[in-house]
Amino acid sequence: MKKVATLLLTTILQAQPNTIWIRTFGGINSDYGRSIQQVFNDGYIIIGTTASFGDNNDVWLIKTDVQGNKEWDKTFGGSNDDFGSCIQQTIDGGYIIVGWTNSFGGGNNDAWLIKTDVQGNKEWDKTFGGNDTDIGYSVQQTIDGGYIITGWTRSFGLGNNDVWLIKTDVQGNEEWNKPLGGNLFERGYSVQQTIDGGYIIAGWTNSFGDGNYDVWLIKTDTEGNEEWNKLFGGSDSDRGYSVQQTIDGGYIITGETKSFGNGESDLWLIKTDAEGNEEWNKLFGGSDSDRGYSVQQTENAEYVITGWTKSFGNGNNDAWLIKVENPIAKIKESYIPHIFVFHQNYPNPFNPTTSLAYVLPKDELVNITIYDMMGRKIKTLVNDSQTAGYKSIQWNATNDRNEPVSAGLYLYTIQAGEFRQTKKMILLK
Repeated sequence: MKKVATLLLTTILQAQPNTIWIRTFGGINSDYGRSIQQVFNDGYIIIGTTASFGDNNDVWLIKTDVQGNKEWDKTFGGSNDDFGSCIQQTIDGGYIIVGWTNSFGGGNNDAWLIKTDVQGNKEWDKTFGGNDTDIGYSVQQTIDGGYIITGWTRSFGLGNNDVWLIKTDVQGNEEWNKPLGGNLFERGYSVQQTIDGGYIIAGWTNSFGDGNYDVWLIKTDTEGNEEWNKLFGGSDSDRGYSVQQTIDGGYIITGETKSFGNGESDLWLIKTDAEGNEEWNKLFGGSDSDRGYSVQQTENAEYVITGWTKSFGNGNNDAWLIKVENPIAKIKESYIPHIFVFHQNYPNPFNPTTSLAYVLPKDELVNITIYDMMGRKIKTLVNDSQTAGYKSIQWNATNDRNEPVSAGLYLYTIQAGEFRQTKKMILLK
């Protein structure tokens, strides 16, 4: 039976998503898409695994135009099985890929980091691991140009599998690594750099907590040392697959829960404060299995989630797209903050848009301006009187003439009364 990777993009109009287009990519064997990113003004980049092309299972990189038509594809692998898990466009316009390989490295499976140019040609690759199975699952370019990876390791740490955090320089050379876990079983599925320069990881553990598995949220400092961790779950299995820092400094997590809800498993959305303390959670699902794999905060502080559902739709498993409001957004509008705060933009590095959040303790004339590293003004985002409260605005990487700007390092400055602050951000292309 032919299996193909399917790319499905939808647009959300109120509660009813309309399909814009559907594309399939694949051959006579099993082919899977695992991660996608929009390339700035130039279509989409997909990473996954193919058994139709290359040798056995190979890492598969696909570039499409804005309509989802394939422009080119590349395979990476050796004589054994190799898998691609996560992709991100880098500041130089190329791509960074993480997955795992059984063809190269020192163990049964090693985490595999691959850097390509803008055309998908491999520039370098690195393996990380020991004598046992070691998996790379999520990667992000960091503010210093290097990379942060999470996954899990059986070669190092205390248990059967430990969450594994690896930091590299811009050439993929390891700077440090940290196994995080207990005596049993842990996995890391998602990592992002936080506004303080540290890292936030989402996954699951059965070394700690109340159930078979609990959602595990770990915050580290810039060197990967644990600052705190939080568990979420009940008496059954609960897993975290994706985490993002929100514009208020907290975190949004999605995954699945068997401890709560209506069915075999429900999609679970959890919102925390900056210290990982739960503010609220929401369940989505029916009588069968439902799961959330990725969550993003939108420019108006709502949340969009993707995953799959077996409870609804037309088939055994259907792709699922959900948009939800922030249930405390309206409450926060009535709060009167006491100090000025200008948050680091998020995400950072970014492509194609980033959000700038700030807090006004009183009504002020606000100016937010973006400059290049030569001090030349690029864009005025805000120049208006604003009332006290929690604010945010997006930049779509254009100048005052609405022309796209080049990749690189930018400065952004806020002036609100006597309060003035400048921060840095990186645009990827």
